[in-house]
Formats: sequence, C-alpha cells, structure tokens
Amino acid sequence: MTAPHPAPADSHTPDKERTMNRSIRRLLTAAGCTMLAGHAALAQPLTTAFTYQGELSAGGSLASGTYDMRFTLWSDAAAGGQQGASLCSDNIAVVNGTFAVSLDFGSQFAGQRRWLQVEVRTDTGAACAAGTGFSTLAPRQEVTVAPHASFAISASSANNATLFAGQPASFYLNAANLTGTLSDVRLSPNIPTLSSSSVWTGIPAFNGGVSGTSAPFSVDSTNLVANLNADQLDSLDSTAFARIGISNTFTGVTNTFNAITVDSARVTSATGGTAFIDFYDNTTARWRVAKSTTNDFSLIDLAPATDVTRFFVSASTGNIGIGNTSPQRPLHVGNVAPATGNSQGLMRFASGASTGNFRQFDVGVRNISNNPATDYDFIINDADRAGDEFHISWETGNVGIGTSTPAQKLDVAGTVRCHVVEITGGADLSEKFNITPCNTPLQPGMVVCIDAANAGALRLANAAYDKTVAGIIAGANGVQPGMILSQPGTLASGDVPVALTGRVWALVDAATSPVTAGDMLTTSDTPGHLMVAADHARVPGAVVGKAMTSLAQGQRGYVLVLVNLH
Repeated sequence: MTAPHPAPADSHTPDKERTMNRSIRRLLTAAGCTMLAGHAALAQPLTTAFTYQGELSAGGSLASGTYDMRFTLWSDAAAGGQQGASLCSDNIAVVNGTFAVSLDFGSQFAGQRRWLQVEVRTDTGAACAAGTGFSTLAPRQEVTVAPHASFAISASSANNATLFAGQPASFYLNAANLTGTLSDVRLSPNIPTLSSSSVWTGIPAFNGGVSGTSAPFSVDSTNLVANLNADQLDSLDSTAFARIGISNTFTGVTNTFNAITVDSARVTSATGGTAFIDFYDNTTARWRVAKSTTNDFSLIDLAPATDVTRFFVSASTGNIGIGNTSPQRPLHVGNVAPATGNSQGLMRFASGASTGNFRQFDVGVRNISNNPATDYDFIINDADRAGDEFHISWETGNVGIGTSTPAQKLDVAGTVRCHVVEITGGADLSEKFNITPCNTPLQPGMVVCIDAANAGALRLANAAYDKTVAGIIAGANGVQPGMILSQPGTLASGDVPVALTGRVWALVDAATSPVTAGDMLTTSDTPGHLMVAADHARVPGAVVGKAMTSLAQGQRGYVLVLVNLH
C-alpha cells in the first residue's frame, strides 16, 4: 500500500497523506476483526484500546528503523477540539515499512465522528515527551466504524462473529488478500485521478527520473502555463531572475547581456556608489557609461592601458567636458593636463550633400608636438585647405586672417574691405623704405630724399631746397604711424617707416629763421633737418609740409609737421 509518489517520512506531502489514508483503512479492518474475536471470550472484558497499523515510506523506499510517533483525537477534520489525552509512542520499530501501535484514548467513541492526527519523527534518543522535531501529517484521518465497535460491549444481545464471509480477521489484515478494482468514487478526495482536474493545496515533491541524467517529470504540451512560478532554477528562486513587463533590479557586480532590446532601462547603485554599463567587443571591454559617486556622468574609453574619459557631464555645474573631467565652461573641449599624450581642444563642423560636395572646419586649440612656438594656438581651419583661415598665436597674441604665422597684432593675408577704419594708435600714413647708409645715424624725425642711385630706396637729406624730398622718418616723440604700407619681396618694401602724409614730429634747424605755425618747411644743409622755406623762388617741389608748432631762431629741435609734399 505504498503511496504513488513517496516522500520522506518527516515531510508534509500529499503522498504521505495518501499513505496514511490507506493505513487507516487497514486499521479499521484489523480493529474490527480483533474486537469481534475478543467477544468470544467475554470472561476477559475488552478495554477501550485498539491497534493502529500502518506503512511508512522514506526517500521513495519502505522505511526501516526506529521512530517516535504522537497521536491525538479531534472532533473536527481541521479545527474542533482535542478529545482525550495525547498519546506518545517512543522508539517504534518499523520493519519494511510496517509498524503497529496500541492506542487508548479512553471512552471517546460514543457514536460521534472522530478524526485522528498523527505526528512523526526519526528517533534521536530524545524522550518522546520532548516536542521538538515532529512533523504533522495532514489531513487528519477520520476514525470510522471499527473503533466505535467498542461502544457495543455493553450490548448484551450482540453476538461475536469469528468469521466474516468465511474468513477470519487475520485474512483482512493481509493486503495480499485484497484484489479487484476500487472505483474512483471510493477514493478519498485527497487522491488525484487522471480523469479529473486536481487542486494541490499541499506541496508536491517529484522524485521521478534518473538523478543527473533526466528530468523528474515532463509536460506533453507546448502551451504556456499561466501564473507558473519556478521556485528553484539553478538553485535560485524566482526573485533572482529578470521578468518581462516589470522593473528589474540587477544587484550583481557584473551582468552580461549578449544582446538586449529595451524601451527603457534603469541602472541603480543601491549604496550610492558608481553605477555603470560596459559594452564589449567579443570578450574585451571597450566602452563604459557610468555614474560616479557624485552623480557625474561619463563616457569612458576602456581600450587604452589607462581608461580615458571621452565625455563628461558635471552634476554640480551642468558643464560638459569633451576630453576633460573638470569642465570650467558649459562646453569645455580638451584638457590642460591630460593623463597621457597631448590634448587637442578641437571641434569639427561639417556639412555635405548627396552629390558629394562637402565642407568641414576645425575650430579650437590645436596641439601636435607640445611646442609653445607652434602649438596651443586658437585656429579656425578649413580641413580641406592648407593654412588656417583664422589664427591666434598663444606665444605672441597676434591674430592672423589667412595666415598661420601672424607677425603683427592683426595680420591679414588678403584684401580688407570695410566702410570706415578708425586708427587710434598713430597719426600718419607711412611706407617702409630701405635707406642708404651714411655717416649720420638715422633717427625718427629726420627728413629723407629719393636715392637716385638705388631704385626704390631713400637717402638722408643734406642740402637746402632738395626737390627729391620724400618724407620724414616716423615715430619721433611717441607719435607712431597710423598706417604702414609695404609689399615684401618687391621694390615697394623696406625696413624704415617714412611718413608721406599726416602729422609727424620732425627735426628742424632754425639757425637763420624762427619757425612759426603755418610756415612751409623744406630741406636744409643740416643732414636730416628741415628749415623755413623763405626763398619762394626755390619752393616748388621742395616743400615737405607746414609747421604746426614753433621753434625759436638759433635753435634745433622737434616741430610738429603736417606732411604735405608739394
């Protein structure tokens, strides 16, 4: 009478309930026969005790060994009150699954329905009265007719039947003598059948299959089962696995996904530390998207020997760094102190068309060789042309338009067009000339003439009323040229700026005549000096300009001149 699905004797399973249910059926038969046989010897009065026999399985096999069992009698199948005392049978010998105990609850069988509750544990040497370690078998088993037969002892008209259907009571105590088919309606509702839907209120255990080689059970269907929960999968319960349709939290240090498609995702650091997702190329980590302990966002390149942050967003300022982890502006490109190599703070702007035409410009601070003379300059560069369109030298501060090597504060390689040019750093228009050397050192304010012996060059004036007079060397007394003209590589170039028009301080010799504002000035016999043009017959073509300040007779010094050659 072994249960179809045996389980350990100390576990609470429907299998065990099934085993005990059948054991009680044997109990009723045995008890009935015993009590009938006892009536034949009325000289020995019957007591209220009866014999309980059962069969016990453990681990899929008939149990053998020593067990402790406790028995209680109840007035209801699930609730109710206990009837009589609790009976404890210590060190019950179980041989090939079979055991028998004598139970005496007293006068508890007076025609009312009663249920037997059984608790069992493997004998540990502890006294049966020690309550720990017992497992209660459920449900309680209803005690049927046989034990109630003791109530008939007082019936003087009852006869003792020593035989039933021609067989003694011992015949019905042997399961081998029971044959035939038991109909489904005779089975307890706790026993599931193949032809009906069963509701399992207990915890079933499936021990089928061959351990390590086959599954404990199989399902002959491809249909999904609604609300099926896998309590253990690879030794983990259902809470350890991600579920579709809900938010999932991954708590492992590394979670690997070969491919994943999501509408939305959240990566959370439960401890307030870093949270990140790594992207792999095969087995090599390549990129990391991360949140720092201060909630900064980073895109990190994992390929170099030392990880490099390519993109950074500061949580505290909102500033964005490209190649920079401490951006000082809303957009900060490049790094003044890179961990490795050189940092180029360049951005490229590009546009194109499907026809193949395109244009791309680099804007920012370029660093190629870490050389202050050539690098660290701010540039705007057409990536498809040589040279920079716009260039600011870090070393000199000079600005170049159309040149990568600006020699002046503004160096334009090309034509400048504008409505108005206002110059505040000088007061004359000069050209650069080469001046033929002489015994007198050159200095700003000296008057010069055309050198007929050297094309395009000038010489120091040294004769009165010289009609080859060309201008005055600019820059005396702090008044600088406002505009300087030159064309390097041609005759229209040189080293010395000479004022051709405008205001300039000039050296004047007033030995023969004082200078007053408005006087016309011409060359003198004193090298590089002017004088008042008093001989009107010799004036045409020899006048440099007009005096704007005065100089006393007999003195040499500077006079402000409005240059106007005529």
